[in-house]
Amino acid sequence: MADDMWQGKALRSAAGDLESVRPTALVAWAILVYPEEGNNKNRVASDVLVGLGLGTHNRSSYFVWEEGKPPDWVLEVASPRKQAEDRGYKRRYYAEMGVPEYWMFDPKGDLYPPGIPRLQGLKLVGGEYRPLESRVVDGEWTIRSEVLGLDIRVDGELLRFRDIATGRDVQRRSEVEADLERALAAIERHRAATEAIMNAGGDLESARPKALVARDILVYPEKGNNRNRIAPDVLVALGLGTHYRSSYLVWEEGKPPDWVLEVASPSTKRKDLDHMRCKYAEMGVPEYWLFDPKGDVYPPGTPQLQGLKLVDCEYRPLKSRLVDGEWTIRSEVLGLDIRVDGELLRFRDVATGRDVRRRSEVEADEERAQAATDRAEARAEQEVALRLAAEARVAELEAALKGGPSP
Repeated sequence: MADDMWQGKALRSAAGDLESVRPTALVAWAILVYPEEGNNKNRVASDVLVGLGLGTHNRSSYFVWEEGKPPDWVLEVASPRKQAEDRGYKRRYYAEMGVPEYWMFDPKGDLYPPGIPRLQGLKLVGGEYRPLESRVVDGEWTIRSEVLGLDIRVDGELLRFRDIATGRDVQRRSEVEADLERALAAIERHRAATEAIMNAGGDLESARPKALVARDILVYPEKGNNRNRIAPDVLVALGLGTHYRSSYLVWEEGKPPDWVLEVASPSTKRKDLDHMRCKYAEMGVPEYWLFDPKGDVYPPGTPQLQGLKLVDCEYRPLKSRLVDGEWTIRSEVLGLDIRVDGELLRFRDVATGRDVRRRSEVEADEERAQAATDRAEARAEQEVALRLAAEARVAELEAALKGGPSP
């Protein structure tokens, strides 16, 4: 068995990759193999072994007589203590056991004697191991395992496996986990962006109830050209009424939107900063705002919230200032001070000096009020029931007194 950090890392990586590419095979690492029933002294410790067709249930040891065959493939990873044993004793031992392929790997390339390859694949022929040929595949020296149907090559201090059937490299478990983390992060960013869009739209409807506020609506700036279109995350158009539109046709509305917000996502960040900025400027949108809910999508140094004002056909940044200890940007078009509040935006009406209450906050207050009303009604009903019960008891006692014995 491997006995230092580098060897342990290499064998665990190899075992994990083999489990991924051959999910129905037995793949075990650092396991004792017993070839002879009744002789517990006759055993060998394999770094990694594969038994095809044996199922994946856990074994504490590998008993050849129970499995019905020796392992199909064995890997020994070099360590200072046993590198000579791997090349001599174990090579003979596995040959006597009848292991079809025996592989040896030196992760750092500093343990085997000079001239011996870091990776060796051996095939059992006539009771002896003979080297499998190495060949160049996509510019890299590779050895093919006929038993596993895999091309195997050195990749830094680890092994890289390629499935012959698919022609694709096997993704390492660490790579799969990293991909999963990236996917979960992307899902979280999408959730944050969606929540930011929905909240901003709802808050703006509350703050400007007579304006058109729309989310994810297609805007067509040019009549007769349906290819020229753009989909803002949130837009506000003052003085146009709140009736429903399936799309925003600039020539019918008589003007472009007054205010547009784009919420950052990895797939649209470049468009938000460049392409969309140019499109909205060409359209004549007076204010263009950008918001990165989690602060990790736009390039380093880019503010989480940006407000841009159209001046001479170009957008220029609106100044941020401290209001009640918080950095705020004023939208001149909407008459609102806007600031970051966690992963959402918070709007303050300049005219009243008060924060616009979020729809979720209003709904929560309504729920609390309704709950209080329900409790009051329940108490009133209970009081009525108690009063009626008391009145009934009084009537019962009066009736009993009237019908009692005369003094």
